[in-house]
Amino acid sequence: MSDISPEERAQNVGRVLRKEADDVVSRWDRLNVDSADWQRRLELALDRLMELQEAEDLLDKQLKQAEMVKQGWEPVGELLIDSLPEHISRVKEFQEEIALIKDDVTHMNHLASTFDPSDIQLSPSNLERIEDLNTRWRLLQVCTLKHSHAHTQEKHFFPINSVL
Repeated sequence: MSDISPEERAQNVGRVLRKEADDVVSRWDRLNVDSADWQRRLELALDRLMELQEAEDLLDKQLKQAEMVKQGWEPVGELLIDSLPEHISRVKEFQEEIALIKDDVTHMNHLASTFDPSDIQLSPSNLERIEDLNTRWRLLQVCTLKHSHAHTQEKHFFPINSVL
């Protein structure tokens, strides 16, 4: 075994330390790149979350307004026959108005679908709110169709031009 001179030993230690320092610098640079990428992804996710929140809030407001109108409907059996055409017309107008809400429901659902579970997940409370808004939308559609159908049946049984 040959003896290594103190100078050679110092040079070897210096090379090892330089290599270690280069590795640390390389890892630090990689960490900075990864950190900047993660920050960018978080900012994009925050923007998407804020857009989703706005879409949810808009839809909630629209549904509340439509639900208030729906609650104001008189039961079909309690309507005066003479007022039936007016009520049928109002329900048809209402159907046309709420049809516009469908685009906002679709938009909200599309925004929610952009959150990939393998990346950034929506919270359970956010998922519940989305489900609630979708359920309210479906219920509004069903109630409106039932009400419209009831009007049509009432009109069929009691034609407006008939003499009672």
